[in-house]
Amino acid sequence: MSLMMAEHGLESKLRHEITRRTHRRVRNLVVEVGDDGIILRGETNSYHIKQLALHAVRELLPDIPVRNTIQVVGSAISLLCNADDSELLSANKPE
Repeated sequence: MSLMMAEHGLESKLRHEITRRTHRRVRNLVVEVGDDGIILRGETNSYHIKQLALHAVRELLPDIPVRNTIQVVGSAISLLCNADDSELLSANKPE
């Protein structure tokens, strides 16, 4: 079996485990396996789900570096983190 096929099989297995563990709550999930470790990409609306995805990988491959770049979008915390001061001020003004 070629190295490329082995990487594809591992990516597929990791994607399946993340999907199972997070109950399909990571949208556009991409798992990349490379020489320098594993990269997770996608979107979710919860930091908890992002953490579950990481734990799914760590359970299968505890000694491999993982870069979790799954974006948290649509949660109140992510909105506050991405808002600038003017947006926060206007959101708190009574009408």
